[in-house]
Amino acid sequence: MERCRQHAQATRENRYAKIASQGVVVIIGGFVFCEVCVKGARMLNIGFEREGEKLVVTLDGRLDTFTAPDLSNKLETALDGVTDLTFECAKLEYVSSAGLRVFLVSQKTMMRQGQMRLVHVSEEVMDILEVTGFVSILTIE
Repeated sequence: MERCRQHAQATRENRYAKIASQGVVVIIGGFVFCEVCVKGARMLNIGFEREGEKLVVTLDGRLDTFTAPDLSNKLETALDGVTDLTFECAKLEYVSSAGLRVFLVSQKTMMRQGQMRLVHVSEEVMDILEVTGFVSILTIE
């Protein structure tokens, strides 16, 4: 990810407070990025298709530190009354620990309400699920 020049310069000059007052700061590993740059680089398109008690959540992009909170917030209300949750992962490119947490929280919720599964998981995402041990926790088809 390329740093926004204005915010990279501000990092070197320790001007966090000035930029923070503008409401456009994201601090990652000691570097300051403008939210526009971060959002442009880290995208997750989320689709919801509900049919009765079945919900299919389509994920397209990266499920990471920046995008996981949005998915988590949307799922909080979307899971009411759902007994069958499917995450369509064909276009999911990457999952970070924050994204894995969303899957784990959803799995715990669905254990009380019904079932959850991930379908059409890419090789890259499957590698992450295997290394982290999530293949033994989640149903993957």
